[in-house]
Amino acid sequence: MRVLFMAPTMSNKEFNRGINETNRGFGLLEIIIVVAIIALLIGGGVFFRQFQQQQSTIDVGRKAEERAEELVKKINNIRND
Repeated sequence: MRVLFMAPTMSNKEFNRGINETNRGFGLLEIIIVVAIIALLIGGGVFFRQFQQQQSTIDVGRKAEERAEELVKKINNIRND
């Protein structure tokens, strides 16, 4: 099996310049901005989750207090009868 090599139509310098101009990738500043945005989103999510857990704890406490008040009323009703 013979492999034929075709010479490029452009010089290496021209070829590399074309790649550099079109595919230069992401810059450091762009990557830093993306990481900062992701960090803000994660931080906001953690804060929201902690807030929801606090609200849940407060709700559980309120329900327990209401249930205790109902039980006290039932006990008082039984004693008065």
